[in-house]
Amino acid sequence: RFENFVVLGIGGSALGNIALQAALNHPYYNLLDKKTRGGMPRIFVMDNVDPEYFGGLLDIIDPKKTLFNLISKSGGTAEPMSQFMVVREILRKKLGAKAKDHIIATTDKESGILREIVEKEDYESFVIPGNVGGRFSVFTPVGLLSAAMGGIDIAQLLAGAAAMDSRCSTASLTKNPAYRNAVVHYLADTKKGKSISVMMPYSNALYLIADWYRQLWAESLGKKFDVDKKVVNAGQTPIKALGATDQHSQAQLYVEGPNDKIFTLVGAEKYRREIK
Repeated sequence: RFENFVVLGIGGSALGNIALQAALNHPYYNLLDKKTRGGMPRIFVMDNVDPEYFGGLLDIIDPKKTLFNLISKSGGTAEPMSQFMVVREILRKKLGAKAKDHIIATTDKESGILREIVEKEDYESFVIPGNVGGRFSVFTPVGLLSAAMGGIDIAQLLAGAAAMDSRCSTASLTKNPAYRNAVVHYLADTKKGKSISVMMPYSNALYLIADWYRQLWAESLGKKFDVDKKVVNAGQTPIKALGATDQHSQAQLYVEGPNDKIFTLVGAEKYRREIK
């Protein structure tokens, strides 16, 4: 029915979505013809209100053939709500009463400005669980809807997440990868002065995982106060890099500059294709 699926979101409502599309779909997915895409729409995630960036998308899509997914838990996030107001006006002018059929909201179940708009204007909606923070919400309708619309098998995705959750629930330092990673980073920061954490995937498909990682790391660990309310201004600064590209742009600093960085190198065990 739709040729395009456009996410209007920012931060946790966008970075995880973008990472999934980049990691699991063809690198030029939107340029593939519809048959090769399995009949699924093109996927766009508008995570900034830059007028040239957002306006550029509006130049190339037909709103009549586009489904917009507005994501905001409260409806108080200025950037996606401002995009929504622009899109709603365009749809109303082109489609009249049918405009509502081109907007889906993902928001809180009961409260917030966006929930009020959903009820008033009769939009279809999905619920963001109340106990899930934005940066962790990719495995809720926040990320699963765009993933499914892009042809990603979300059942397998959730099964993989559940398997990793199980691995990361053990108290064993040697068996729990999250625990081990946390210990290494904590000791590097507090004992070795490694105040910068660089994530460097050696795969373009995983590069935007590093983008999402920056948010997860910064918002989770950047703290002004400790548990005793003392000012500590704590937290490593997360940096993303791409191998092998950034071996030719950042590596000199990493090798010869300040010894204040810890590196997480990420590789693909097996690429999905080879070029010979």
